[in-house]
Amino acid sequence: MMRTIESARWLLSGMYGDNQAGDRITIFTEPAEREILYPNHSFCGQLKAVNKKLFKGIDEIPGLRENRIELQKLLDYKEDANNKKKLNYVDLRDEIIARQAHGIPVPETALAMMNEIELYAVKMLTFMVSGSHKKMRKDILRLACGPVLHLVHDNMDASVWNDDFYKLQLYACHDSMLLALLVTLGIFTGKWPPFAADLVFESYEDKAGRRWVRVLYLNEPVHLPGAEYGDVISREKFTALIGPYAITVDSYRQECLAGGEDGENGGDGGRSAGL
Repeated sequence: MMRTIESARWLLSGMYGDNQAGDRITIFTEPAEREILYPNHSFCGQLKAVNKKLFKGIDEIPGLRENRIELQKLLDYKEDANNKKKLNYVDLRDEIIARQAHGIPVPETALAMMNEIELYAVKMLTFMVSGSHKKMRKDILRLACGPVLHLVHDNMDASVWNDDFYKLQLYACHDSMLLALLVTLGIFTGKWPPFAADLVFESYEDKAGRRWVRVLYLNEPVHLPGAEYGDVISREKFTALIGPYAITVDSYRQECLAGGEDGENGGDGGRSAGL
């Protein structure tokens, strides 16, 4: 929580500079169990159950098992000494990137295999946030990023219908959330989102009162599935694109509580509102 507040302070100082007037700026926070800006495995029982099942089958990713065995030997990583846990590419990538950012040495054996570590970390995280088959993909993405998609949709409506509503809203999220959103929107390139990556949703209304949406990733417009005019998509088609995944916070919490231990209770029965 403290690092989140510190990040907000740095962001505000970058936007507004020194607060010479001494005005107090209030930073609102949410408890961890209510957080929706990252796939919240810790407090969503259904998501945790599905992820647990997926992690057991992580070796289904082509080439991962063979590469992991080789990498564990090179790094002298022994599963018996690590609570029987296999080497986790996502954790290893985070460790290496953090060390490099802070000037801490990284073993040469790890650096020599950085391309493979990056490749399988991306594949592993994609596998964990989107599942191993089509039906699971829809269910897990709803729980991973559905509330955020619903939030974006609601904010777009409010910005049009309410003159007093914010015209610009800025959210900071984890790379796992960003990756889940990219997969859901059909614009994932297979690469880990870089540092300070941005995903922008723009809402427009033309002179005829028709509404349009444009999405930018890394400051570049992207072509969404179903877009009629280059990188611009009608509001109706955008709603249809995210509709199967967007979910209200209340419905999300109900699904999280209803999840079974086997992670297979996510079907469509009993769900309340999406879009």
